[in-house]
Amino acid sequence: MFVVILLTDSIQNDEIEKLSLERSALYRKCRLEEIELPLLEGDLRNVPMEEVRLSCNPLVYGILITIKELT
Repeated sequence: MFVVILLTDSIQNDEIEKLSLERSALYRKCRLEEIELPLLEGDLRNVPMEEVRLSCNPLVYGILITIKELT
């Protein structure tokens, strides 16, 4: 049972990291193509243009997006 929990945590961590990298790639694309995002906080200029694995925290670049304005 302990092994199953560890494998589940590992899979979840891998998924979180994958989603974090996808989000960062999207930020880079928006920055590069000058696509405006409805930001509550931060600036896309804080997003490095190269891939960096910093954290899974969505505020790692100080960016917070308002979802209401995207729909």
